[in-house]
Amino acid sequence: MNQLCPCGSKNTFDKCCLPFHNKTSLLQTPEQLMRSRYSAYAVKNGTYIFDTYAKEKQAANAIEDIQNWANETKWVSLKIIEKSRVDNGSADLPTVTFCAKYLIKSTLFQMTEKSRFIKEDQRWKYLDGDIINHDKLGKVKANEPCPCESGKKFKKCCG
Repeated sequence: MNQLCPCGSKNTFDKCCLPFHNKTSLLQTPEQLMRSRYSAYAVKNGTYIFDTYAKEKQAANAIEDIQNWANETKWVSLKIIEKSRVDNGSADLPTVTFCAKYLIKSTLFQMTEKSRFIKEDQRWKYLDGDIINHDKLGKVKANEPCPCESGKKFKKCCG
């Protein structure tokens, strides 16, 4: 049985975000792009993250830096808070607001961001985002519930 997709969709990775990573499926919405980028961080696919930046942002985001950040972190949960409607006639860029939790060693962090997306060459790209909050939640102890919400103790799961 295949693993569940890290993006929290409840679908398996091979049926959810992996086809986007492998470029065998085209992203249809900004939410799919945001989820697939989160999954790319979770599976440590820095190239995909780089490739899905808007062209104007790629120079400021080196693949090596992206990969190093992905390697340092263990992404444990993603919640979609709000997504705007995609309206091709609107001057407003589509947005997705999300909350993500990640670990660096055994320290848990939570970040909430409102991300903006554009279409380049008929493909959705991540333009930028406003970080609403970024909090250090503290150390997770071995016998505490895992922050990934698996129901297991931290030491038996993400620890």
